Amino acid sequence: IEPEIQPVARFLNPRRARLSPDGAAGDWYVGRGVYNSLPMVYQDKLTATLFAMMMNPANEWFSLTIPDQDLAAFWPVRQWLDRMTTLTLFSFSPARSTFYANAIPFLADDVCFGTAIQFEDYNEGTERIRDRTLPLGKALIGRSADGDDNELMWRTEMTGAQAVNK
Repeated sequence: IEPEIQPVARFLNPRRARLSPDGAAGDWYVGRGVYNSLPMVYQDKLTATLFAMMMNPANEWFSLTIPDQDLAAFWPVRQWLDRMTTLTLFSFSPARSTFYANAIPFLADDVCFGTAIQFEDYNEGTERIRDRTLPLGKALIGRSADGDDNELMWRTEMTGAQAVNK
């Protein structure tokens, strides 16, 4: 993915495009003129707005329903749907999950690149859900012979001891 997203990253969010103030090797921007931070500011504002409007933990930002409206209005069914909505929303709470902490970087990537990667693991011992947003620059997407995306891998750096423990 990286060769496709680098031009967008350079324009919208140079922090994700390895822009460094000391002009480190590989820094594409050094010596190219005045830097305009407006795209980055607007990306941050849109990210914050989407979070506040779409998935703010203070709001009930989704609810469960069924296609049959008459059945959905039937009191026992409505009660069950409301209870399941409450339980599902609770699963996103900081007491159970890291979802909200990862929602901002997820939305930032989505605003900047038009896509984002987030996955979760459930830890039975602690009964917590670990959500993780993966930077697109570390993602490798495998494609089948038909051109369909069928595998997601990510690059990570480990010491020898960490690799042995994994």
